[in-house]
Amino acid sequence: MTSDAESLNPSFALPTRPDLVATQPRQGRFRHGVADATRHLAPPFVIGVVSVTAFASVVGLLLTHVLEHSAIVRFDVRIAEALEASRTPRLTTLTGIGTFFADPLPVAGFWLLAVIISAVALRHWRPPMLFMIAIGGEKLSYFLSTLIVDRPRPEVETVGKVHVTSSYPSGHVGSAISLWASLALLVMTLIAGRLNKRAVVVAVIVGAFFAAEVGYSRLYRGHHFFTDVVMGAVIGTTWVIIGYNYVLAPYLKERGAPRHEPPLTRSSASYEGSVS
Repeated sequence: MTSDAESLNPSFALPTRPDLVATQPRQGRFRHGVADATRHLAPPFVIGVVSVTAFASVVGLLLTHVLEHSAIVRFDVRIAEALEASRTPRLTTLTGIGTFFADPLPVAGFWLLAVIISAVALRHWRPPMLFMIAIGGEKLSYFLSTLIVDRPRPEVETVGKVHVTSSYPSGHVGSAISLWASLALLVMTLIAGRLNKRAVVVAVIVGAFFAAEVGYSRLYRGHHFFTDVVMGAVIGTTWVIIGYNYVLAPYLKERGAPRHEPPLTRSSASYEGSVS
């Protein structure tokens, strides 16, 4: 059955408004985002874990099985012994505070907060995935490297609890860089709308600050050799770069792309004309 308006005007169609078209259900958007994340990020994540773990493990095995009597390892030992001899009650307290920001429980809490806040505030799967990739990749690469290398900790008296027996690499330093540098990079690039020099400088400063603070604290407390700290920083930095290239950069490109409105149909044009 046709209405009077349709019988009088064959070209008449019920008006449609592009802005009133029903959007995809929230559950469908979520599933689509998870599918996109899996399709786009699983291959580089797996390749990254394998590559970073292989590199860190090769270096660690060289230090423990080939270069164990070299100048590099002797330098490691001298630093550990010198820091043990220079301990004071004040430095012991300060280094306890310094290592707190990279301890497993605080990192897990900050990581969860960063994922939730970025997901709610930006309503896109890529920003929270930046933290999942950077921190998750770092932790997995670190864990696998400790299993392969299994380097003993320095032969000095340790301060505080030691959760893992292996010294190489420093997971605390890697966590500090992957978490705080990723957060700084996300905030600065969102402010600028792109990766600029200021964003890079801020991310580098934040990462270097936490790496130096946590690294010194771990060395002072006898938990790591110097080369353990360096490799932890390399792993953390690598995963921040991977996270930017495969997660944040595509998101910034999508965010900066012009949004094309749906074309105005004849019926909607007629509707707009009748309303005006």
